[in-house]
Amino acid sequence: MAQMRKFGLRYGFLSTYRGTVFVKRTADFAFCVSPPIRDRDTNLSVRQCFAGFCILAEQGHDYIEGSDFRAERVSYIQRVLVYFR
Repeated sequence: MAQMRKFGLRYGFLSTYRGTVFVKRTADFAFCVSPPIRDRDTNLSVRQCFAGFCILAEQGHDYIEGSDFRAERVSYIQRVLVYFR
């Protein structure tokens, strides 16, 4: 998500050997995250999901943070979420 902020992107993804999730930034402090696409899933392949993801990203990829956005709050929220896991 830090890279999404740095480059002003609305869409991103996180991929490992075991699965991939897709992320959409909907507001300064709100993100939608897809259910994981696992490496053994047969209904949808990661390739199919990336194709749809690229179409969405092409239609509106830029995200501009609000003028009152404070990055310190993101750091605080992340620490709270880690604490409660």
